[in-house]
Amino acid sequence: MKRLTQEHKWKRTIEWLRLQFPGRAPIKVRRQKLQEVCGDCTYCNCPGDDDEEFYIRIDKSAPYRVKLDTLFHEWAHALSWFARPGVDDHSGEWGLAFADIYSAFIRWNYGKGDK
Repeated sequence: MKRLTQEHKWKRTIEWLRLQFPGRAPIKVRRQKLQEVCGDCTYCNCPGDDDEEFYIRIDKSAPYRVKLDTLFHEWAHALSWFARPGVDDHSGEWGLAFADIYSAFIRWNYGKGDK
């Protein structure tokens, strides 16, 4: 396998997350300049709109490894958002989702073992 650029790794990781850890609603990821945070996650179910979506924003100026950690952190929020209404954002459900994502990512390693 030829050496992957960070951009290829980023796109491949998002596609992998969508396949391995699908959300209740589509999850959209955007990189943009953020102030004071590495990333955030919001849920949108606008009135009159049947479409539910999660939006994850990642600070585009952060180092690549921080972007990945933030992506996994926010993806875990998207997965655990509806686990139990009224539960803290960093609940046990969130912690389990984050651990599942992170450990699976380490095993996956950008699909380098795939043929």
